[in-house]
Amino acid sequence: MEHKKSIYRTAAKGAAALTLAVIAVETVTYTFSFLVSGLVKKDIFNLIEGTKTTLGIDSVWVLIALNIGVPLLINCVKQINSGLAVKLETRLKENVKSDLLKDVLSVRVGGKLNKSEGELISLFRNECEDISVYFMEFYRQTSTIVLCAAILIVMLCINPVFTIVSLCPTALMVLALRFFHGRITNNRMAARKRTSELTEYMESVFGNIEYFKMTCREEKIFELFREKCKRRRSSEVKDRVLDKALGSVSENSANFTLGIVLLISIPLLKQGRLTVGEMVMFEYYYAFLTSLPDAIGALIKRHKQTRVSADRLYEVHEASGSEGGRAKGPEAGDAVYEAGELEILLPGEKKMIRAGRGQVVLLGKENEEEKSVLLQQLFRLCSDRIRDIRCVYVPREPVLFDASICENICMGEPFDRDKFMTVIKQADLLEDIESFEEGMHKNAGKRGMAVSGGQRKRIAIARALYGDAGILFLNGLTDQVDRKTEENMVRSILGEFKGIIFLAAATDSAVRLMDGRQVIGNCRKEGMNLRRKDYDRANI
Repeated sequence: MEHKKSIYRTAAKGAAALTLAVIAVETVTYTFSFLVSGLVKKDIFNLIEGTKTTLGIDSVWVLIALNIGVPLLINCVKQINSGLAVKLETRLKENVKSDLLKDVLSVRVGGKLNKSEGELISLFRNECEDISVYFMEFYRQTSTIVLCAAILIVMLCINPVFTIVSLCPTALMVLALRFFHGRITNNRMAARKRTSELTEYMESVFGNIEYFKMTCREEKIFELFREKCKRRRSSEVKDRVLDKALGSVSENSANFTLGIVLLISIPLLKQGRLTVGEMVMFEYYYAFLTSLPDAIGALIKRHKQTRVSADRLYEVHEASGSEGGRAKGPEAGDAVYEAGELEILLPGEKKMIRAGRGQVVLLGKENEEEKSVLLQQLFRLCSDRIRDIRCVYVPREPVLFDASICENICMGEPFDRDKFMTVIKQADLLEDIESFEEGMHKNAGKRGMAVSGGQRKRIAIARALYGDAGILFLNGLTDQVDRKTEENMVRSILGEFKGIIFLAAATDSAVRLMDGRQVIGNCRKEGMNLRRKDYDRANI
């Protein structure tokens, strides 16, 4: 139960005051407006009958003006408050989604969550939405419940029998919800699970469309899609039909109760124990009382359904902090960085890698796959052990966002023009950016497909440099670039970067350009026992 509360606290973080203010304004205005309107309607008919009024106003015209003016005034306040409610709902969604993203990002490199990509997208779309809707349900229903409570107090003072009869639909709804408690939860869980399965399937198809077209017949892909839709539809129907059925119980019981109230009122009117004004007021109030079962039922149903969403979100939170979300690496290994000097003891090795600022470690495994594995292993070790300096890994095939080149390089960091110009020159991107009509504002396209492969790689390197990387792990440096660009990149990146670089998958020409003067060792040739060599910047 505590973990569910933590999800709710996360949603309301920084928005508690706004939440209370929005609910309070809605409740006060809603209750005051319709409670006074009912009393005004009663007094109008009481004046016509010549009986005593409740508000003490003896002018029919004044009462009519109040009957018209109060709702208008309150509606103006409600419209303003609705704008704040939209702001609140947006903030609640952002809080829950930000927390989910934080949990996903907290998983160590190489670790895995217990949710697939499709499931995570479903969580962002559905579960996070459910949490915010749960809070907004209080905004929508609290005012109704408070108004109904005020109405019941007024009715109790005038006619206790009407009050008791009016509460029957609410009692019936509470009993029905208690009876269907298990089905409400199970139906929502099944519906969410089927939605996640369908989302994951579509993500797989759209992300690998060429593969599926070459390996499967199209009709089979459609058949599987329809089968998953059928399963989802079945679960959704059960969830929504039960929801609608409970709503029908509330509506029909309210209409039935209204009939009973009218039957009771007829003899009371004949006996003079009930005035026409009181009857009009009861009828007006009862229109709001019919919404009480729905309001209470909506909160209870939403609470039960949201528990499913809270459980699913907490599974990600729990996995991100458990061993299941951690990288399953070797048992040993360590990395220490002090005064610009880095020492790495690889898992299962008795030899040490040593490097200093301005130096390059060239990995010399037999094939590219082994180099990539070793580079990732070194990165995981350094990023896990070292906190004083930023480690950044640049993969062989970087991923860019569907945003401008500038946004892809800055990655949320404040834009600093001087710093930006420095890193694009260092990554040899200046000429490319100047050749674009939009310049640095050119959109890189989805996954960076609007730029060339070499440009994607250099943008990713510029991103690492802009983020103040202290140790760079480069899986490939001069892939998919011409000779001139290769020379410039070796000279600028390897020559001017003041931190430490671990380089895998370098081309033979790039290694020749280094000429051994920057490289402090070769993992294959020197058996991981890398000796320090002086870095001669003047000879680059």
